[in-house]
Amino acid sequence: MGYREIDHTADVGLEIQARTLNDLFIDAALGMFHLMLRDEEVIPDHRMHHSFPIRISADNLDELFHDWLAELLSLSEAHHFYFTQFHLSHVDENSLEGKALGSKITDQNQMLLTPIKAVTYHKLSVEKTSRGYKAQVIFDV
Repeated sequence: MGYREIDHTADVGLEIQARTLNDLFIDAALGMFHLMLRDEEVIPDHRMHHSFPIRISADNLDELFHDWLAELLSLSEAHHFYFTQFHLSHVDENSLEGKALGSKITDQNQMLLTPIKAVTYHKLSVEKTSRGYKAQVIFDV
C-alpha cells in the first residue's frame, strides 16, 4: 500500500495506507526519510551503521504515531543518521517497541532535500479502515 506525498501550503505531508498497524508506522517512517533525502545517489556510510532502540507510550493512537515520527526525527538530527530500516516487535494503540537502523551521514549538505523541523499535530489522523489503516501527517519544514 505505502505512502504518498500530499500538498500543503508551506509545509509537506504524507498520506499512508497499510494493511497492519506495524506496516503503517514503518511506511510513515520510510516516507518521512524519503522526503528528506536530497539525492537518490547519496549513499549513507554503512561502515557507520547503527541500530537505535525505541520504546514509546502514549494516551492514544494519534499521539503514538506523532511521537514515533518525532522520536525518529530527533534521533536523526542528534546523531546525524539517515534511517532506512525499522523493526517493530510490538505496536498497539498506546505503545510501541522496536528499533531504527541507519547509517551516519558524513555530508549533511548532500542529505537534505527537505529539512523537516517538526512533526505537527495539524490534520494528523490515524484511522482503521476496511482495508487496514490510513494516516495523514504534516511536517513543518
